[in-house]
Amino acid sequence: MNTTSNRKNVRSTAVLLLLILCAAGSIAAELTPNEASTMQAKVVIKNTITFVPTGPEYRITHASGAVHWYPRDTWLEDVNSMQVTPKAVRQDESMHFVWMNPASQEQIIIDSTITTKGVIVPIHKKIAFPFKDVPSPFQPYLTSTKIIEITPEIRKLSQELAAGKEDANQVVFSFAEWTNKNINYSLSSLGQPASKTSSQVLLTKEGKCDELTALFIALNRAAGIPARFVGGYAYTNDPQFEESWGGHGWAEVWFPDQGWIPYDVTYGEYGYLDAGHIPMMYSADASTNSVEYQAKGNDFELQTSPLDISISNVQLSGEKPELVLVELDAPKKQIGFGSTVMLIATIKNLQKYYVPARVSAARVIGTTPIGESQKTVLLGPGETKKVYFLATIEKNLAPGYKYTYPFAVKSSFGNEATTDVVAQSHFAKYDLSSYAELIDQLTPKQQSGSVQILCDEISPVYLGNISEQTCTIIGAKNIPSTTSACAETCQTVQVQKNTFQIKTKSEQAGISTKRYQSKIGEERINYFVTTHGVVTPKINVSITNPESAVPDDVIYADAQLLPQNSFPKNLKANLRVRNSETTESLDLLERPEKLSFAIPGRALRPGDNEIELIITYEDELGMAYESRFTSKIQLTDVGIVDRILFGIEDAGVAILQLFKDTFS
Repeated sequence: MNTTSNRKNVRSTAVLLLLILCAAGSIAAELTPNEASTMQAKVVIKNTITFVPTGPEYRITHASGAVHWYPRDTWLEDVNSMQVTPKAVRQDESMHFVWMNPASQEQIIIDSTITTKGVIVPIHKKIAFPFKDVPSPFQPYLTSTKIIEITPEIRKLSQELAAGKEDANQVVFSFAEWTNKNINYSLSSLGQPASKTSSQVLLTKEGKCDELTALFIALNRAAGIPARFVGGYAYTNDPQFEESWGGHGWAEVWFPDQGWIPYDVTYGEYGYLDAGHIPMMYSADASTNSVEYQAKGNDFELQTSPLDISISNVQLSGEKPELVLVELDAPKKQIGFGSTVMLIATIKNLQKYYVPARVSAARVIGTTPIGESQKTVLLGPGETKKVYFLATIEKNLAPGYKYTYPFAVKSSFGNEATTDVVAQSHFAKYDLSSYAELIDQLTPKQQSGSVQILCDEISPVYLGNISEQTCTIIGAKNIPSTTSACAETCQTVQVQKNTFQIKTKSEQAGISTKRYQSKIGEERINYFVTTHGVVTPKINVSITNPESAVPDDVIYADAQLLPQNSFPKNLKANLRVRNSETTESLDLLERPEKLSFAIPGRALRPGDNEIELIITYEDELGMAYESRFTSKIQLTDVGIVDRILFGIEDAGVAILQLFKDTFS
């Protein structure tokens, strides 16, 4: 933001980033916040702002702060009590503080007691995918941002993982599982905000919690599924971390008729959070300020510190209910020395809603695991699925002895199942090929074929206009000269080399996604096409200011801005009172915003004065707009000396303007 002022009247802005410590989950044997059904805790947030004099005319007339991190009432979290010092106004997902003539040091304290729940958000039915209509409030969570980039590589991966799926539950699950399995969790930059973009995480195949989350969010947005970043505190007793509680980042995805659903790809919690998660901030990007300060005055420096967050008085109650039933079996229970063991875990969903279940195989002495020792499945209501695990036993065992191996698996909800396998020298020996048919049956089949169609991200166009989008055929040996592109209707398209153009019509404001199908050779390929409709932005503005003032007052006027049907960008708000003006700016107006302006009382004149607010802004295509709004304020208690000074000042301004007009 910018403001015009005299030489010594300065404005200082301080921005603090909450250093994010990415906890990695729980490995505890006793009840912890990760395993409890509910948790009660005291959460205290403190922050201090200090004003340091830098010159002889030191003075602070006005300071304000906005804290974006604090406990929220959500489906999984209840704020039982909250005491805020000093008093604050909650607005636009933030707490706003104001100090008039502040002391040299001011402190914010947010003292809360909260209750969190470790339960799955119940989704009882299929969510049709792709989403054809995403309402305006969720449109900001479909776009590319500074950290959450949507690149061609990310769009390609998103389409590969979503291919053949018509249930958004399965699509989002596949994004979460791929990210969890294929991106290495990095400890190299703990305590720092997200620095790698989603495309860099995909390239390097590593990142910490907020960076893993950024890639997961980007995959969702590339498929037309709104997703947002959540910052908060989470519990871990992993020995890699010095503290049990630390800053953490995860995601939420939006489903029609369902709302926001949590996904923590770092913890492997899909569609739910354990009770050890405390949400504190929601954002469209993964690098969002935790607190911001602004101050106006003379000859000063503004100093701040990171947020101080403490979690205490933790009370846990109850273990999680039994959500799934787990059974374990081994196709070959009597094996020879050096054999491969196959374990088959059967997981049954006992609920009438979707349950993501993670099953882990315990390490058994004298065996060596083959492949993954942990697998996650998404179970529909009442659904049963099977997963397998492999291990080999030692071959150099003493003949004549019988060896019993107690294999076990445990689900993420605490269920355990066991089975014994016996080894003796005279039993038949089994290798991996002995289970080839079973492995093939239990291995999830990739629904995407070798041929893909990937369409470029479409450029925004005005609502109702037609545009062309380039689509590329990947992996086809024989590419036809023409094909059809079918959604609700079909259009014949010419294929040149391996690309073709689809004509799309923007039928609704914002970003929307449709599933198309084209025939390439003998295959019918499903792919996604995105449209981006632009409408003329409108802004609802209200100006709040005192009805009257005296010459020595500093008058504060607030402008409340509310976007109506789209999101204006490059917005500048210029507040004018006679010969005085102040300017504030916003890169993007995507939610209600309040802009504050300071007006010196001596900019007014006796009687009624008009305050004029001129707002210029652009739509998504760069078209410029201007809106004007007015308010009134009266200057009272004007003495004879002030009237003489005002007259001299006005005469001087008139002479300067005349001089300027004469020589211009």
